[in-house]
Amino acid sequence: MSIVGYVIWTLIVILVVFDLCVIVLFIGAAISSRFTGLVKALVSLGLAAVFVGYCFLLPPRPGGAPRLPALASGERVEQFDVAMRVRADGVVDVRETIDYDFGARPHRVFYRLLATNGGLMGKGNGLHSVRAHSMVPAPTTVHTYRPDFTHGSQTLIAIRPPSGQPAWRSGGHRFVIEYELRHVTYDRGEVEVAPVAGSWRLPIERFHATLTGDTRPTEVTCEVGLDTGRKCETIRRNSSGVELAQRAVPRTGIVVRGWFPGIRHTISEFDEASPFVYAISVFAPLISLVIWRMAPDRSGPRRTDPRLRVSSSGSSLRRTAGSQEEHDSPELPDIPELENPWTELGGGDIGSGH
Repeated sequence: MSIVGYVIWTLIVILVVFDLCVIVLFIGAAISSRFTGLVKALVSLGLAAVFVGYCFLLPPRPGGAPRLPALASGERVEQFDVAMRVRADGVVDVRETIDYDFGARPHRVFYRLLATNGGLMGKGNGLHSVRAHSMVPAPTTVHTYRPDFTHGSQTLIAIRPPSGQPAWRSGGHRFVIEYELRHVTYDRGEVEVAPVAGSWRLPIERFHATLTGDTRPTEVTCEVGLDTGRKCETIRRNSSGVELAQRAVPRTGIVVRGWFPGIRHTISEFDEASPFVYAISVFAPLISLVIWRMAPDRSGPRRTDPRLRVSSSGSSLRRTAGSQEEHDSPELPDIPELENPWTELGGGDIGSGH
């Protein structure tokens, strides 16, 4: 991570801690004021929670994608070929050819899970223009399920035989999936693609990939597993690009990185969600504080009995007169307490000058 990234992370941590302090102040203020502002505080905190939950914490969609069935005996991936071409606009065209063995029982659907989101503020990609078919029978029905509660940040692609056709028989079948990956090109022309990113539930026997582009890559790396440092068995340059190969791919997957000069930069470390989303999520308690302060206080002053107010005034006058009696003239008689001193003494409006 760059220095700018560390600075941004530090600021976010500071703001989150400050937000927690604001929430504590909300609760403390509501309790100390004998719950006069409790409703207002709860409404403000509720709005803040909605902002944070909708913009920052929740997955993009509710559930809806089907759960994957249990694996059949002998089910495996025999061969996995991936052709990746990096365009000048930063979009990567991907074509997958999968030789899949369904094992001992026939299947009505073939599922492919693609890692399409790197997680909270991580490196991710956007999946678009998905097309898929099976060699036998053809054509097929393709349905794409976007990330949801069922499969987290992964996109599920379901390939089914045509309506009215029998299920795919047991044994081997070939599937071809084509799609576009956007938001995978970083500054300095770096491209990161995870063709096998832990999305398979069983190992892949043989993996082969080609990485090409409108410009020749200056450097290509192929890592087996996530942050393991283990390189692919074959990394070979040819006239069009780079060829990669690996046997017995683990379930942790393979990550391919290439550096292509001159391609368009489409993502940075903090571009996965828009700056507006992060601003709303971090400053939500501050927004609720503004709402709390701007909301009118409808409680108003407490109403008191006028007779009690007058009696209090009379008592004040009596105490004042008594004080004068003690210090100035002990012979002055006591001033009687009047029901309405201003009316009985002939007084007018206060400050009238008459």
